[in-house]
Amino acid sequence: MAARRSIGPEWMAGGIFCAAVLVLRHQALAATHGRFGYALDDPSIHIAMARNLVQSGTWGVNPSEFVAASSSPLWTLLIAGPTALGIDAAVAPFGLAWAAALGLVFVAAHVLRARGFGPGAILAVLLALSFVVPLAPLVFTGMEHPLHAMLLLVFVDRCVRAVRSQPPSAWLPWPVAGLAAALMATRYESVVVIGAILLLFALHRRWRWSFGVGLASAVPPLVYGGVSLRHGGTILPNALWVKGTAGLHGRSSPLHFVEQFVAPRNVALSALLVLLGLLLVRQVRRAGWRDETSAWLAIALGIAIAHVQFAALGWFYRYEAYLFAVGIVAIALAVAAAPRRNAALTLALVLALAAVPFAKRGLESHRAVPIAVRNIYEQQTQMARFLRQYYAGEPVAMNDVGAVSVFSGVRCIDVVGIADRDVLRLRRAHGLADLDVMVRGKGARVAVVYESWFGRWFAGWQRAGAWTIRGNIVCGDSTVTFLAADAPADSLLAAHLHDFESELPPTVKQEFTPQAAGFEARH
Repeated sequence: MAARRSIGPEWMAGGIFCAAVLVLRHQALAATHGRFGYALDDPSIHIAMARNLVQSGTWGVNPSEFVAASSSPLWTLLIAGPTALGIDAAVAPFGLAWAAALGLVFVAAHVLRARGFGPGAILAVLLALSFVVPLAPLVFTGMEHPLHAMLLLVFVDRCVRAVRSQPPSAWLPWPVAGLAAALMATRYESVVVIGAILLLFALHRRWRWSFGVGLASAVPPLVYGGVSLRHGGTILPNALWVKGTAGLHGRSSPLHFVEQFVAPRNVALSALLVLLGLLLVRQVRRAGWRDETSAWLAIALGIAIAHVQFAALGWFYRYEAYLFAVGIVAIALAVAAAPRRNAALTLALVLALAAVPFAKRGLESHRAVPIAVRNIYEQQTQMARFLRQYYAGEPVAMNDVGAVSVFSGVRCIDVVGIADRDVLRLRRAHGLADLDVMVRGKGARVAVVYESWFGRWFAGWQRAGAWTIRGNIVCGDSTVTFLAADAPADSLLAAHLHDFESELPPTVKQEFTPQAAGFEARH
């Protein structure tokens, strides 16, 4: 009788990960009274753009209005695929993120198995990766980050193996070029990874490979930027301009890195950086810079340092997720590469530095999912329901356009500038001093904004009311304010808010102020 084949570690880890997604989905549905939703408002921007692309051929959140709102064009196109086949665009990001996260588990297993890891060791690493990255919570963001982490892991693995191939190929292997292009089309922050690989190729004197990776990675931004310029936009996606002008990306000062490194909220990432640095020094002393494990550690550490310095962190664990994916694999390779006499000591070092902060990150991220989904349901989803009922077809100004652009039927005026190129031009030229004039000029009589963000630019508007949610962890503010451009619009808006009050979830508190003459921003 043939021997019974055991279940592979990737299947076991994948099954546990899927079970975690299902448990979190049950908790999220309970928190939203059975309504499906995401832990962020951002995926709805991709959903709106994908739907408009399929239905009207327009790249933007409003039909027939081009705007480079997506900084991940590949993710938007992937959502458009199932949408064109008749699948509900609202659930497509969830399925795609789930599939990408599962793909990451299998890619990591392949990388480890190719380097001699046994089933038990592979399972342990995969479970740590799934829990710490964290994969299940990222599925509920509906964003491109699991795909980015998966592509990154494949890309680094291919590049590290390619430089050690004998005899070396004269030209860059085409899968590496394709992966470089896919990474840039998924997240522009991949330029940091591309830079690390260029240094790796330069170290091994693979000059043609460096040229090939640089050229391939430049194609998606150039094509996307060219299309945007042709339609009156800019060379970069709007989101990158907005993050830069709003200071959401790291400053160039070295002190910024220190501030981020010592911040309590980043303790897991700081532990990762320290651990990668210590293991890299030890590995280089033992095997040199050209060693494969040294390359993994150097790449992981280099991109982590660059990200902390120049890019955003946090916002529901997603921005730094890829750093943990490649970092955990690199750490596992370093532990396996340690001489037998030092293996136990190396493992003890890893556990001593990483166990507590990594476990904290994993536990907090999983616990946060139903809370975050409820936050979006109580604020952005209710905004969309309200606007659809009373203002469908009309221009409305707002600072969160995701759910509203998908479910309300209004014409969104994004006062942040991500989904409105006119606002972006204003912001880049001289700030938002003329935002009031621009919004009125676009025909908006109603604005739904965070007073703490945009109060001073809407000081001439009348405050009709506000909604406040409890236990907020992901929305930009717990309170969203409803403003009217003049007295007639204020009276009508106040009446609509009064009528809609009974339809709000009981946990949403409405402040009804129909006679307010205006308001001042809180600073």
